[in-house]
Amino acid sequence: MWGRSSQFEGAEGNNISKPRLVFERIQANMGGGLSVFRKKNTAAADGSEPASAKEEKPTEESRQSQPSREEEKEEMVQSLSNPVTPRVTEQPIVVFVLGGPGAGKGTQCAKIVEHFGFEHLSAGDLLRAEIKSGSENGEMIANMIKEGRIVPSEVTVDLLDKAMTKSGRSRFLIDGFPRDERNNQNWEDATHLAFVLFFEVPESVLEERLLKRGESSGRSDDNIESIKKRFHTYKESSLPIIQYYDAKGKAVKINGDRPVEEVWAEVQEQFAKSNIPPTPRNNQ
Repeated sequence: MWGRSSQFEGAEGNNISKPRLVFERIQANMGGGLSVFRKKNTAAADGSEPASAKEEKPTEESRQSQPSREEEKEEMVQSLSNPVTPRVTEQPIVVFVLGGPGAGKGTQCAKIVEHFGFEHLSAGDLLRAEIKSGSENGEMIANMIKEGRIVPSEVTVDLLDKAMTKSGRSRFLIDGFPRDERNNQNWEDATHLAFVLFFEVPESVLEERLLKRGESSGRSDDNIESIKKRFHTYKESSLPIIQYYDAKGKAVKINGDRPVEEVWAEVQEQFAKSNIPPTPRNNQ
């Protein structure tokens, strides 16, 4: 798996970083021109003749209209001096969204999806879906969430990998990830990390929000005991991530203890500063 060593063995025994593999899969799903370019030139490489090149024997009239050897040589020289450049798909754009439990990440992510056409992937939602699936991993995830512990990185990454590949999109809003300092560099190498949105909300406000949400949501982790454990885990593991990206000039801190629309206005400003134009999802 990808968590501890940040690599896994490829089909031919090569070490390949998993985020880069995700990027390559996304390129393939988007119809990356490079593979098409290679396919078109396979025949030339192995000496075989493509089906489209097979023609009937030329007539005398067609022979006379064919270019001379000198003309063919000239065309070849021109083609070599102007080689075909394959279209290479751009790296996926990624925005990480972080903040304490109850900071309002989900609300703002929904607005970003609608306004900017991003694919929203919530690490928490993916983990909860895995729990509902009844898988062996799901049982382990349920126990760890209940105890306020971080789910192993490789489990979360595997779920994100599948979701990103399946979507076939090029803009990703990843909510609640990364949760520790492993794998940062691999994600940065394989994608274009625009920035990290960090919603700052006082712990007392977060606690009040979560308890109120728990009254209607029925979520097992919205009780005072689990909330305290989640706050502790968040401070120990997630805050260093913010410090890491802050040092790289990638962290955008937003005061989340305000009305939703005020927070949203500041989020939009940040996307504008990063030259990410509004792109409704159905136009992406």
